[in-house]
Amino acid sequence: MGDEIFITKRMPLYTGTKCNIKCKFCYYYSEVNKDNNSYDEIVKELEKYKKHGVESVDITGGEPTIHKDIVKIVQKIKDMGFKETSLITNGIALKNEEIMKKLFDAGIESFVISIHGHNPEIHDGLTGRNGSFNDILKAMQNFDKLNIVYSINYVINKQNYKFLPEFARFVCDSGQKDCFVTFLVMNPISDGEINFNSFSVRYSEAGSYIKEAVGILEANGHKASWKFMPLCASRDSIKQTDSIFTFFFSPYDWNYRLQIIIKDGFARYLFFLFKNFSCFTYEQLMNTPYNVLRHMALLSECFSEHFIKIDKCKTCRYYLVCDGISKTYLRIFGDKEFEPIPGKQFISPVELIEKEIKVSVINKIQNVSFYFLSKFLHKIFSIILIKKIKKAYKE
Repeated sequence: MGDEIFITKRMPLYTGTKCNIKCKFCYYYSEVNKDNNSYDEIVKELEKYKKHGVESVDITGGEPTIHKDIVKIVQKIKDMGFKETSLITNGIALKNEEIMKKLFDAGIESFVISIHGHNPEIHDGLTGRNGSFNDILKAMQNFDKLNIVYSINYVINKQNYKFLPEFARFVCDSGQKDCFVTFLVMNPISDGEINFNSFSVRYSEAGSYIKEAVGILEANGHKASWKFMPLCASRDSIKQTDSIFTFFFSPYDWNYRLQIIIKDGFARYLFFLFKNFSCFTYEQLMNTPYNVLRHMALLSECFSEHFIKIDKCKTCRYYLVCDGISKTYLRIFGDKEFEPIPGKQFISPVELIEKEIKVSVINKIQNVSFYFLSKFLHKIFSIILIKKIKKAYKE
């Protein structure tokens, strides 16, 4: 294999934060009543995506199915020539077979539905809406009837983690074939922090339940993984764990590098790139392709506000390729449960996905050259930024 490796060209397309439920762990918990983005605003975002080479989109919110122009938006995505369109939804609107069929006919190839329990008591309690679980069941029946592919997101928290094996059996009994289930450990990003104290659970407490659930799913022909938990908490189940540094290897995850360029602009993108590229070790520069290092640098920036690596992490074999630990999690639970995993350190996230890759001499020279360039340019950027801040402060 050469220096290049697959990098996703997929991005989320946000319709807004408006939603018809109010999940306790939602990133937009305080914003679910805000107006959605207009159709024209969404089209402008799609035009930016096209300009930057985005090939596939996941429509998300809030709850995208309640946007008044959702079918029109899906049709526009199709007309613009995007390769694949998926829709992330709480599934409530899809209890209506006609709505599901309209979305599918307009261009949705697959759906991602959120289910957070194996019964109404758990799911409805977490979504804050009675009947939402039964709506999901009807939606799942419609998927089967129309032969439409769907996958499932399940947010792990204090109310549902002990029932993960039961949920896995619920999925297996649903009749869906080749279903992909992603277990998302409750993540205190944005408004996700509001109820984190009340609903978060220790990784060490949830771990055995996650592994049992994954085992049940895989034994029945389904796929499963989990996110937002440090690799040391996964130990013997690393293959089912998604490190943030492996996100961009998946065709179904998002390109955070492009997100920064589009959201923050090219100047800030370069600042973040220089800042984090100049922190790579010699071993990383020698053993990791440039396009992978570039994405690692940007992912570090995206998540550094919320995740940190503590002193004992430095001796762990996954130190260079792990998310780290949520700062909020550490504040609540402390760090006693975390123990470094011994062994030779992984240098590149490519190793986590068990790919063999040979880094050419030219690529090594490119990495080292860009490393020193980054150190110099980051220093220049920082000086300019400090001068601007001082000038603004004086004014």
